[in-house]
Amino acid sequence: MTIALAVAAVLLVLALLGLVHRWLWIRLVRDTTAPGGRARRTGTALAFALPVLALAALVAGRAGAPFWLQRAVSWPGYLWLAVLLYLTLAMLVAEAVRAVWLRRANGAPRAAQPLSPCSLPVTAVSF
Repeated sequence: MTIALAVAAVLLVLALLGLVHRWLWIRLVRDTTAPGGRARRTGTALAFALPVLALAALVAGRAGAPFWLQRAVSWPGYLWLAVLLYLTLAMLVAEAVRAVWLRRANGAPRAAQPLSPCSLPVTAVSF
């Protein structure tokens, strides 16, 4: 019973970690970069590498990895976990602001603006 509970907790934490990384990738990489661009490829690579590095930092000491390997993965892995926490909290606040902003931009009636000659549609005239 205790082992099953521990396995369930580990799976829940891994699923949560994966979902948070996916959500951050969508908001910070997919929604802001062009497909196939260098920034998107870099962001996608980091979205896969950083959670693996964080898991390696958490597991390396318990698995009995050599000290040089523990040292190599510990500081970037734990640093990413701290950045992930603050980035997730900041993006949660930004999601609320984004929802209000989008509602206001799409739903609010706009004041009628007079047409200037530059804003009139151009149509082809045939003789």
